[in-house]
Amino acid sequence: MKYFRLHILARILVLTASLAAFLFLAFIAGLKASAILLAILTVAQIVNLIFYAEQTNRVLTRFFSGIRYDDFTSSLHQESKGKTFDELNTQLSNVVAHFQKIRMEKEENYRYLEQVFRHLSFPTLSIHNGEEINFINHAARSLFPYSGLRTPSQLDEPVQQAIREMKSGEKKLVRLTRDGIVLPMIISLTEFKLQQGKYQLISFQNIRREIEKTETEAWQKLIRVLTHEIMNSVTPVTTLADSLQTILFHADKQTFKGPDLTPDQTKDVQQALSIIINRSRGLLNFVESYRNLTRIPVPQLEEIPAADFLADIHKLFAARIRRENISFEITVTPENLRFWADLQLTEQVLINLVINAIQAVAETPAPKISLRAGENAFGQTEIEVKDNGVGISEEQIEDIFIPFYSTKKEGTGVGLSISRQIMQTQGGDIRVSSLKGEGATFTLTFG
Repeated sequence: MKYFRLHILARILVLTASLAAFLFLAFIAGLKASAILLAILTVAQIVNLIFYAEQTNRVLTRFFSGIRYDDFTSSLHQESKGKTFDELNTQLSNVVAHFQKIRMEKEENYRYLEQVFRHLSFPTLSIHNGEEINFINHAARSLFPYSGLRTPSQLDEPVQQAIREMKSGEKKLVRLTRDGIVLPMIISLTEFKLQQGKYQLISFQNIRREIEKTETEAWQKLIRVLTHEIMNSVTPVTTLADSLQTILFHADKQTFKGPDLTPDQTKDVQQALSIIINRSRGLLNFVESYRNLTRIPVPQLEEIPAADFLADIHKLFAARIRRENISFEITVTPENLRFWADLQLTEQVLINLVINAIQAVAETPAPKISLRAGENAFGQTEIEVKDNGVGISEEQIEDIFIPFYSTKKEGTGVGLSISRQIMQTQGGDIRVSSLKGEGATFTLTFG
């Protein structure tokens, strides 16, 4: 029988007949042994009827239990017992399918957010209940390259202190040191609660480039003001000195026109005027050279083959490298690497860095310079200029990009400042790592 009602009715009729037979055998026919057997059979029929009637309850119990524990793998299929039960089965199956769809969408959204989180360009990590780093993206792993990073106590002390002191929504500046480079980082912290506990979402923003850009703009403004004022002041002095020399001396600039001065006095006047003129002109030339700091042209970006570019740089210095017996190495990975930059401006930067490297290894027993081009963890092209020369001290390394600062007696302090500005105008960066006596590495990063 297919239908639930017919099944129940049939079981009730059989049970009724069994009860009647039991009464007849027990009280009329006096067959007690048969009556006992029939009583057992009747009890079994009652149990079967209850079990059959409660079958739907068991199905519903499994269904709600599956919802509770997010388990929708159990089948809700049961034998057809009529239209109302078929409708119930259909609705239960629809509910299961709907929950399965919601769970799949939830898992897909989680995986999507996880991938977005992992590939954010700025370092981000999540801390669970202040005890466990439960999530960290690629950028954060590059910033904190510690093996087995699992707890906040493994982070740098300035970061730990900032996390302890910060409240949700706050930002704080900390300074981290990586490869001898000080990185000013803005830490942002957001707290939220889920059923599993409290979470802290922490992101890091490196503002070194913004600080350097601001410093560069400040220096450019200062230089423009200084050069303007110096030029305005020195030019009239030079002109007046020339005019005075013309008025007081004959064409040979040695014979004084006036009769009132002794030969020694005439010589003193002549020397004083010459010094004024020469020093004024020297100062004008000096100021003109520093105007280059404010005259970086707008870059014209083009795609440059890295291998050819570095080979051309080597050709420029080939003769000097051979003459000074310097080992020179070029590495490009991959070999077909290409990057976008202004060819002329970038070449100017590389020339300046290679010249500095040659000067740095001048007194090294086995001088070596290497150029390496490749990609960093973020897919940006990097070019390294590395030497095994005298290196740069910690005190100097913070100042070498400041205009007018130079570690060389004959240096003007302009080259590295212009190099940094060129890289900034192209959306790139330049940084240095070095230890005194162990050489230096300058790294150009192209955006």
